[in-house]
Amino acid sequence: MDIRYTRGLDELCLHEWIRNPKMIPSVPCESDEEIKNFSRTWMYYAAKKAGLSLVVEDHNVGMGVFILMPYQKVSHHALLQLIIDPKHFKKGFGSMLLKNMLHLAKTYFNLEEVFMELIGPKESSHFFEKRGFKVYAIQKGYVEGPYPDKILLCYTL
Repeated sequence: MDIRYTRGLDELCLHEWIRNPKMIPSVPCESDEEIKNFSRTWMYYAAKKAGLSLVVEDHNVGMGVFILMPYQKVSHHALLQLIIDPKHFKKGFGSMLLKNMLHLAKTYFNLEEVFMELIGPKESSHFFEKRGFKVYAIQKGYVEGPYPDKILLCYTL
């Protein structure tokens, strides 16, 4: 197992995972154009060393990235995005990747707070709450579908 900075070829995994029907509720990209824009933004910040990939036996099983704030006044905050290959759910990879992302936030980027936006079942927020995130808002009816609400979380480093 290896945790390394995200590389350009990792984008192929990102596209595959986003297109997986198990991911559709939590990644609300519908068209190829939306998927391209989502992954382009992800890879832009990954190129700034703000992204990590979790690799097991030469297979990428998860990735995380910080969407960094461009203004000095809020540069101590970032939006965190995590994605795990649906074939590897419930194997501890999400916890491992989250732990390393938070370490990167504190030691490399000197972040004070990390925010997340979740669209999906309530169990998604429970995962992060058990690891110290606090729900600070719920936006009802954010999208159409089985999980219409957006849950906003914050972690203080």
